[in-house]
Amino acid sequence: MFAGCLNKEENLITKITEITNEEEPALCIDCEIFTFVQAYLNHFQDEEIFFIRGVALDVYKHGREIKVIEDLKGNFSNNSSIFVWGMSSTSFCDNKGRQDMRIDDITKYHKSDTLIMLITNNVSENFNWDIERSNDYKTLGAHFSVLKFSNGYVTGHILPSEEKEDRWWENMSREEMISFLESLSEEERQTIFMDIMPWEEFQELLK
Repeated sequence: MFAGCLNKEENLITKITEITNEEEPALCIDCEIFTFVQAYLNHFQDEEIFFIRGVALDVYKHGREIKVIEDLKGNFSNNSSIFVWGMSSTSFCDNKGRQDMRIDDITKYHKSDTLIMLITNNVSENFNWDIERSNDYKTLGAHFSVLKFSNGYVTGHILPSEEKEDRWWENMSREEMISFLESLSEEERQTIFMDIMPWEEFQELLK
């Protein structure tokens, strides 16, 4: 089974979209969402998956230019500026229902932010939009594959929810969750369910 989007984390994301008045994404059928560490471990042997550190540059539509500054897996030859496509603002999956749903909004980061990314080649049969090109790259479908790196710390959806020590949201009702989210700033809503850890600790998780 490729998925199971009706998990705790996805339900919380749905609640956030209700609070922020964003259009709720159209989810693919039977889709399980994996965190960054799961994505890395699931695809460690895959030569078509690249693990890079890059700097966020200009945004265009649902993608942006990335300046590659480090190849962390040792299989990426294009150590220059590349273009990476992420999640669009209206849909997680393509208009034919294929399970290529990207869940990373890479346009939300500030220019010059340093990002830790799992990416792959953009394959023509998995295009979501006519503007995407075959020589571009894309984030991974059904996996959180972008983290922010700053001051020696990594921030993002790193660990599966069952491995989090404090799963404070599990006993909250829908009404309590909505009330809680309404009390937060927009920036706080974007990071409330994310992990933050030192780079060295993060690296240990990938071994």
